[in-house]
Amino acid sequence: GVYPVHEPLYAAWREVWGVKATSTEEYMHLKPGYKRRGFIYRDIKVVPRQTCGLFTHTFKRSEYPGGFHRLQENVLGGEMFESILHNVICIFMTHVSNYGHDRLGNYVAKAAVEYVQRWTNLQLSYVAPHVAAEEYFLLYAEEVAPFWQVGNTASYWKFYFDTSVEQMKQNYTHCRLLENVICVFVWLWVWVQGEVEHIMDGLGAK
Repeated sequence: GVYPVHEPLYAAWREVWGVKATSTEEYMHLKPGYKRRGFIYRDIKVVPRQTCGLFTHTFKRSEYPGGFHRLQENVLGGEMFESILHNVICIFMTHVSNYGHDRLGNYVAKAAVEYVQRWTNLQLSYVAPHVAAEEYFLLYAEEVAPFWQVGNTASYWKFYFDTSVEQMKQNYTHCRLLENVICVFVWLWVWVQGEVEHIMDGLGAK
């Protein structure tokens, strides 16, 4: 409901709970992570969220998919480490279950901070979520307006294709042409299938 936006959710956040900021890993893209961006909708600041290899079902070292070393590699120089390097403001997603059993959530947070402090000169700090959101949009003011709002759609396509506006139009035209070709092919296939069934029914009747 964060993205794509669910109107009742945003209304309840604002009017009932007074939510000022949240995050999502889906806007504009889930993968690759570096293409995630933020936006502001109904006065609620939505900042990009990163993953750290922990999900609802990962709470025991012995049962971690692919082995516990996969999680270690992610934190110690892997995708999570790169996320910290390339993002001024980082918000990582974890779950309540990650802090029970073997406490993988605690391990990931502690190991990531220690690794960054050991191998980089980055100065890490923590601020409240709404403060982090405010700082984010001070740094990236061009992301304030969601791409679906009037006048901002072109910026989304430019970002998506990572190319010029003229090239975007060509890409869009090519996509529509391919879409039409596929539709015609499907229609012909359905028509042929129907004709074959009709002929077979006729032969069966004889």
